[in-house]
Amino acid sequence: MLRQRLLALLAQIHACARARKIDLFFNFAMINAAEKLLDVGGTPGFKAEFQRLYDSFATVVRVNLRVDRSMSPRKVLWVAGDGRALPFKSHSFDWVFSNAVIEHVGGLDRQELFASESRRVARKGYFVATPNRRFPIEPHLSTSSCPRLPSVRSSAARLVTCASMRR
Repeated sequence: MLRQRLLALLAQIHACARARKIDLFFNFAMINAAEKLLDVGGTPGFKAEFQRLYDSFATVVRVNLRVDRSMSPRKVLWVAGDGRALPFKSHSFDWVFSNAVIEHVGGLDRQELFASESRRVARKGYFVATPNRRFPIEPHLSTSSCPRLPSVRSSAARLVTCASMRR
């Protein structure tokens, strides 16, 4: 029962963090409804949290290693591909969005390639978010990450670390 309560609490924290990332993206991008979005490595979320993002664009393409149309929300096109070698022409999307993917692509050289590809296909800008390493809960496994930390400081309470750049 305690485990279920903890998991429910973690789900709420996770949903809040995703909502904050989407809000940060909207504040950063200042999009209009006629634009195209590429979501690199994305999924709809546990409870379709990213639908609000997708609904704001005329065209949404999600590229992922595996295409799973059963998870496809409305108006999202799936393309099989690797974020380190995107199968699109340069500047083919207005915006590129990626949430908690870059840390999974390999070492620094592969992460740089992933970021370079995001920049290449973006016409206006890109937004790449990754979990904050100082946050005391490992977001992928919903377990404590405190043993990895030298100390837990107030900065560890930040839910989101964003690497976002504008052209």
